[in-house]
Amino acid sequence: RSVSARGFRDALSARDGTALRVGSLSCPHGAAGVVHVARDFVIIDPGARETVLPLVQVAWVAPPERGG
Repeated sequence: RSVSARGFRDALSARDGTALRVGSLSCPHGAAGVVHVARDFVIIDPGARETVLPLVQVAWVAPPERGG
């Protein structure tokens, strides 16, 4: 793995168990929920149906939106 890929995964792993929004090419607006980081994939758990993304498909990560 490249240094930048490890750096991104390490930064994401530091936020494991935190509510975040995660964007990808298949979900450009982002999926929100508690993020669990595994070796090669990310699980986004909004409390209902989980979304699983390969780590290489994660395009961006942001805090959850406020309000509602």
